[in-house]
Amino acid sequence: MTDSSAKTGLLYGFVAYGWWGLVPIYFKAVKRVPAIEMLAHRVVWSSILLLLVLLMFGRLKVLVACFRHGRSLKLLLLSTCFIASNWYVYIYCVMTNQIVQGSLGYFILPLVNVAIGTIFFGEKMRRSQWLALVFATLGVVVLTIWDGKFPWIALTLAFSFSIYGVLRKQAKVDGTVGLTVETLLLLPIAMICLMIWNADNQLAFGQIDRDIDILIILSGVVTTVPLICFAQAVQRLRIVTIGILQYISPTLAFLIGVLAYDEKFPPAYQAGCGLIWIGLIVFVLDALHQARKPKVVEEVRKEAEVVPLD
Repeated sequence: MTDSSAKTGLLYGFVAYGWWGLVPIYFKAVKRVPAIEMLAHRVVWSSILLLLVLLMFGRLKVLVACFRHGRSLKLLLLSTCFIASNWYVYIYCVMTNQIVQGSLGYFILPLVNVAIGTIFFGEKMRRSQWLALVFATLGVVVLTIWDGKFPWIALTLAFSFSIYGVLRKQAKVDGTVGLTVETLLLLPIAMICLMIWNADNQLAFGQIDRDIDILIILSGVVTTVPLICFAQAVQRLRIVTIGILQYISPTLAFLIGVLAYDEKFPPAYQAGCGLIWIGLIVFVLDALHQARKPKVVEEVRKEAEVVPLD
């Protein structure tokens, strides 16, 4: 890997994770649109843009082949359910002033990935990973008991995306092609819902103002651009670098929630998040230590197949 390639990869990585971290600003701008309608629009406009991207790069044949491959299609059908629920919950958390809890979900995501790998795939956890997981679990317990509210948004975001990642790895489909398949599978449902809401005069699109309509249409860009940048970053950077860069997104979202939108950050959240962040520090230090050991390149690339899609 050349220095220029690594620098380009870092640029792509910062753009991708920085973009995802700023996404709450976008969803705040369209908060007058119901979350479920926003999800439907995101599917429709992302489908159109992704098809144009595949057409531009001559990859429509790969898309067609994916629909003909039974096993991959079944796995993508399952992954579609999880990414749709993940998208909806994230939109909902932003529109209901719970960005801090949403960011928490993506802070604990790497630890959830490790736990799922251990429980369902028999992967062995190192002592430091166990320690990190204990701290994260204690953080969730503190949030639940002290604050009196179960952090269901954070856990739903973390577990839905972790399971989504597992399914996508099993499907072994390129990130852009896989996302196109998923949006196309959701497209008929999204179109039917939009038509029903329009017939019942419950559709926000075209009813509020032109600026909102333009922002809704741009939901496809909001979804697709960071994905493309992430795919480029993965090809140029080590997996440990990607693993560290991924914390840019929830950190930005957290800061936006607290500083820009004045979301409450009471002692319960401070204590719970503090424990979770301690766990993350242990986790990152362990990852950096492991990165110094010789690794098989192909194994690293396989780990990088999971694409965050906020």
